[in-house]
Amino acid sequence: MARLKDIAQQAGVSLATVSRVLNHDESFSISNATKQKVLSAAQELEYHVSERAKEQESELRLQVLLLYDELQEIGDPYYLTVRTNVKDEAKSRGLRVKEYFCPPGQDPPKKLSEYDGIIVIGSTDSWSRELEEQVQISRRPVVFVDFLPDFPGADYVVPDFRDLMERTLGYLFSLGYEEVGYIGGTDYDNRNRCPILDLREKYFEEIMKLRGCFHPEYIYVDGKVECSTGHELMERAVAAGKLPRAFFVENDSMAIGAIKALREHGIKVPQQVAIVGCNDNPMAQFMTPALTTAKIHNDLMGRMAVRTIEERIHTGREVGIKIVVPNTLKIRQSCGGALPRAQAANL
Repeated sequence: MARLKDIAQQAGVSLATVSRVLNHDESFSISNATKQKVLSAAQELEYHVSERAKEQESELRLQVLLLYDELQEIGDPYYLTVRTNVKDEAKSRGLRVKEYFCPPGQDPPKKLSEYDGIIVIGSTDSWSRELEEQVQISRRPVVFVDFLPDFPGADYVVPDFRDLMERTLGYLFSLGYEEVGYIGGTDYDNRNRCPILDLREKYFEEIMKLRGCFHPEYIYVDGKVECSTGHELMERAVAAGKLPRAFFVENDSMAIGAIKALREHGIKVPQQVAIVGCNDNPMAQFMTPALTTAKIHNDLMGRMAVRTIEERIHTGREVGIKIVVPNTLKIRQSCGGALPRAQAANL
């Protein structure tokens, strides 16, 4: 059976051009001569319209690059949710997916040009120059999920961190908390060998300064974004001798560690220190107290990445786009806002 790729090769045009011609896309601007070459090639190769549906179920192949290892995914299910939704969306659209775990230090995959598109999931600190070069050499459409590397012409699917911080801090302000600290991990740009500021921390500082209540002594940032780091940083905050009334913590795993440290020192949450996390880890609602957290819709991020790459492959779009996915604040007990009225009145 002839494939779209066979027609594209014989006619000397792109796969996207063949797809749009055979689908009679009236918005597609193309010369009659080129259109005739495509139709003639399809006829010579005995390509039948009835075969398109079968081809769409198996023709397009996506390479998914995961900039972390399996142990990191087990420790924090955030990227697991992104990855499983990429796979589910691709399956529902008849697209084939090949996954490749590519943490720092791992050799980048070869022959990326054998795929029709590339989805990269991870963070800036794991985006190496070697991997960037391999993606560039492939000359394939690429979508970056959850981070914004400087890659000309690429597509991006990212969370709306500015809205997340405005929404979260606005809620804390509404509860009367003016002294708010920040706990987070450190990011590092492997390409340029320099530290970078997480966007949550960046917008936290901007918002707090505009309100006139930014206190740099309440900022604790170091290490990886994991439970043990949250515990260690909260230990430092307690040892400093003066705690803010509330903390925003960069992710829920760190928040779990931070709450454990407070509990070990007999400091009550939220009666003495309120805590708000980020990501809405499945365990967040089962903690004591249940964790208030900013939910990033990472399931939608995974699905939009697949839809975006498929659209680009079929249309041949050359200009990159950025899709910003919204978030939801899950209000629970750890910041006091969802406590029974009598208990909340004693804060």
